[in-house]
Amino acid sequence: MDVNAMVPQQRQHVDYTASLIMRGFLDEQFNQLQQLQDESSPDFMVEVLTLFFEDADRLLNEMTIASSHESIAFKTLDAHVHHLKRAAPAEKNQRSNIIYTLGEL
Repeated sequence: MDVNAMVPQQRQHVDYTASLIMRGFLDEQFNQLQQLQDESSPDFMVEVLTLFFEDADRLLNEMTIASSHESIAFKTLDAHVHHLKRAAPAEKNQRSNIIYTLGEL
């Protein structure tokens, strides 16, 4: 890849990440995870986020099933909600994180 083209792309990535943090979609935990990525594991962030979204998708599907029965399984639903909240970045400074944003859709 051309070095001259890479610098604007890197700047765009940094600006986009900063805007997501400012809007509350990402928090300091995201920055800490980024610092764990190095040359020996260049896909670390992709792997972590993929695992989170796969787990979140599974939990949301299970929550849909648990809430669709005539007699709602509240204990099961509660367990899934707590698991999802534990897996999500912590909400800081009254900013919404991605889980709370998804819940508002």
